Amino acid sequence: MPRRHFSSLTLVAVAFLLFAGCDDSKHPLSDPQKSKPDTRLTGVWRLRGDGGEVTYYHLGTMGDKVPASLMRVVVVTHLKDGGLQRSGEMLLFPTTLGTNTYLNLAEADSQQFELLEKKGWNSHTLGAFLLPKYRVEENTLLVWPVDWDAKKAAIQAGKVKGVVEKRDSGGEKVMFTDTTANLARFVAGAGDSLFAKEPLRLERVE
Repeated sequence: MPRRHFSSLTLVAVAFLLFAGCDDSKHPLSDPQKSKPDTRLTGVWRLRGDGGEVTYYHLGTMGDKVPASLMRVVVVTHLKDGGLQRSGEMLLFPTTLGTNTYLNLAEADSQQFELLEKKGWNSHTLGAFLLPKYRVEENTLLVWPVDWDAKKAAIQAGKVKGVVEKRDSGGEKVMFTDTTANLARFVAGAGDSLFAKEPLRLERVE
């Protein structure tokens, strides 16, 4: 993956990075079976892009067979030219570390959702995660993606286990590979230095 500054990205681009395999971590920040649900996230959130596009994130619960913290995300983008694009589906659950809250956000397809709904949570169902920090302020959802440079520097300094390697297609793969417990300790200790300086702002659709 080429060097990117996440503070300049929209969440549309963040979702694209997820589908392109540029995830933050092999493991989540917590076990969803032990994570507390955040009901404030339920509903529809709107993000207005710099190019005139408007993206809607539909967040809802997944039923009784999975941990209550797990939520399904359906992403739909209305393009400036009037076109409609379904950008994909994701799964998320929150993690609280100290006074901060984070999202464990993973790509999921229809087969994975069906497997989760039929057989329940399995730690091997999902392959990798984005780990943005978030905060809900009334009808605004603030999201701070992990800063790519800060992630790479932490791995290279040995502060947390991870991989930094060249891709055959160009760019670099930079991903945390440490255990959930070690990763949570690192993220909590790193604080705001690990994340983009400016948040993405999503509006609740009433």
